[in-house]
Amino acid sequence: MKKWSEIWIFVRPFVLLAVPLFLSSLATWFLTRRHFRKKNRHEFLSQRLEKLYGPLFGLIKQVDAIAARKPEREGKLDKAWRETCDLSEKPFVDHDKHFKPFAKHHAYENERFRREDLPAYKKMLSLLRTENHLAYESTLKWMDTLIQYIDQWERPIPQLALQDLSVPELMLVDFYRDVERQYNALKRNVSGDKNYVPDTCTTRFSNVA
Repeated sequence: MKKWSEIWIFVRPFVLLAVPLFLSSLATWFLTRRHFRKKNRHEFLSQRLEKLYGPLFGLIKQVDAIAARKPEREGKLDKAWRETCDLSEKPFVDHDKHFKPFAKHHAYENERFRREDLPAYKKMLSLLRTENHLAYESTLKWMDTLIQYIDQWERPIPQLALQDLSVPELMLVDFYRDVERQYNALKRNVSGDKNYVPDTCTTRFSNVA
């Protein structure tokens, strides 16, 4: 016992010095590790926002800007056509002549869709393919629907059949909602502001039941 007591007396100062240093080093390691994990998570969320969800949401807003007024335009066109029919003599022998402006509008809308909206949908699909490692599962599950929606517009479908597509835009509503929800959540997390309030300017499908 005397031998161990003598050894303890000798090593005691070193132990008393080493233990605080060890605990201090352990605490520094833990805090540093926590800092870098938090930093890496912040960088990953920033990439998600900048490379995927920001561009996706921008493309959806681009498509939505024109499409949001489509029901209003279609309603006015339908009303104008009904009035034209009511005011015309019966039988309506000049049907084709009177319908020509309406047919031009529908042709223009389809051409505009192929020129502006379809490329936007293709960009959405390209983003999901190239940046799929940044996407949430809730977003990736809509890839098949998006592919089918694009495919039907690229096929040589007769004009009348376009009005009864097998994959209407309404099937993408939940995709739009998911992207907007993730976009707003990422903006809140990246900014670090727990009181962050999403922009009031949202898509027309945000509150659709």
